[in-house]
Parts: sequence; C-alpha cells; structure tokens
Amino acid sequence: RAEKQLDFAFLDTPPSTKAGGLTDSLPVISPKTGAGAAATQPLQRSPQLTRRRPAGGGVLGVSSSEPALPFKKKKGYSPANRAAFLERQYKHSSIQARKDLSTLHKQLISDAKAFDNIEFNGSKGVEGFRHYLEKKFGSVVVGWRAL
Repeated sequence: RAEKQLDFAFLDTPPSTKAGGLTDSLPVISPKTGAGAAATQPLQRSPQLTRRRPAGGGVLGVSSSEPALPFKKKKGYSPANRAAFLERQYKHSSIQARKDLSTLHKQLISDAKAFDNIEFNGSKGVEGFRHYLEKKFGSVVVGWRAL
C-alpha cells in the first residue's frame, strides 16, 4: 500500500484565519499560474490535440472498419403515393364540409369587395376613381391628398 499512497501534504499546512475564525484561503493543489509560471514553463502542444493530415493531400479515404451501407430510397414520397393520399383525404366528410364553408366565405368576401367598389366607382377602373375624386373633393389633387 505504500506505493499507492497519495501526497496529502497540503492538508498539514495551517490555514490563515481572520477575526471570525474563517479561513481566507484554501490549500494550493494546482501549480502556480500567472506571469512567472508562464516564463518558467513554456506551452507545449499535446500529441492528442495535434491534427494529422493524410499524405494523399487532405482527402480522407474510406475506413475499412466503416460499414458501407447502400443508399435507401425514402418511403412514401413518390408523386403517385402523394396523389392517392390527397385524394383519400379530400373525400372525407369533414374536409368536404370545411371546403364548402371556405368556398362560401370566399364568395361573401368577393361580393363585399364588389359592393365597396361600386360605392366609389372603383369598379370602373382608373376613370371611375378619377370621377369619384372629382365628384367628392372637387379635383383629383385635393382628393388624393385627402386620402
């Protein structure tokens, strides 16, 4: 057991105490760091951290231990499968009800827009808009500034 005994000499050093009996420093268990330590011990690069480039010019070859798996085609993404899926989905009653409601809403919105356009002659294009501005504001410039 003598060869496995660890050096705990730092535990024998008396800690400095303050007024309350509290220690103000811990025992040092790591080597000194700072400006003096950098001058005495030059930095060395660990062999584990150095990168090695292959002699062939930077391109790694295929490892003999790496399995070479064949390319697998993704399942379910063919256009025929997608078309069949969408057709099945759109035939469902809940989807059909939502589609009918959406069509009704679109029709109501287009009717409301058409009614609004008729209100200020917008349905007649640029000429209708010009006529609206002249009728309401007296001139195109004053009407444009007012809008």
